[in-house]
Amino acid sequence: MKPWFENKYDKFRPRKKKTIKVWTDKHGNKLTFKEFMERWRKGIEGLTPLQVTKTHLHSLKVAFIGILLGLYFSVMAFKQLYWLFVILLGSLGITLSQWVAIWQKKRALENMERRFVK
Repeated sequence: MKPWFENKYDKFRPRKKKTIKVWTDKHGNKLTFKEFMERWRKGIEGLTPLQVTKTHLHSLKVAFIGILLGLYFSVMAFKQLYWLFVILLGSLGITLSQWVAIWQKKRALENMERRFVK
């Protein structure tokens, strides 16, 4: 008697081959995962503080949109989601203070860059 999981059509099914992710560089050379991670790490370490600050500011825009949409929908169903409204209102204040701090940091870095690049 055959086991319940064996199928007579199994031998006709194509076998799935293991796929290995291969990254390529600008010139089309194939990179292994280790080589890719080394190059990625070098690129990340080469970022300037101003670039990091600008990226952080752009990511906070996405957070603001999410918080504002959450506030809107929690107001629409306030009887059930009043607790969510309170949490999002608190997070809006925290995110706003983060945005102000990072915006001030960006202005300071831009001023320093203008002084030294002249």
